[in-house]
Amino acid sequence: MSKDRSAMPEWQAFENLAAKARSEVAPSLDVVGQVLHSLRARSRRASRVDTPLLLFAGAALVAAVLLATFALPAWDSVHNPLVFQFKPLTLVMR
Repeated sequence: MSKDRSAMPEWQAFENLAAKARSEVAPSLDVVGQVLHSLRARSRRASRVDTPLLLFAGAALVAAVLLATFALPAWDSVHNPLVFQFKPLTLVMR
């Protein structure tokens, strides 16, 4: 019981401070302009960073297409190992 009695004045002090804080008026700040300026600056920086990344991705795509073009005959030979032996004969027979 002694703990409840000693906690009561502290709780009452807290309630008094909370009531005083509720009655105060919050200061008004206008930060919309600063936030929009910051967002625009970030988007400009991001677009400059994306350009080299897009160029590298395009070059990687071209390299992948070239590699796939040269690898397709090798893929055919995996399924049928004799394809390279009879392919010249089919060209001559036509």
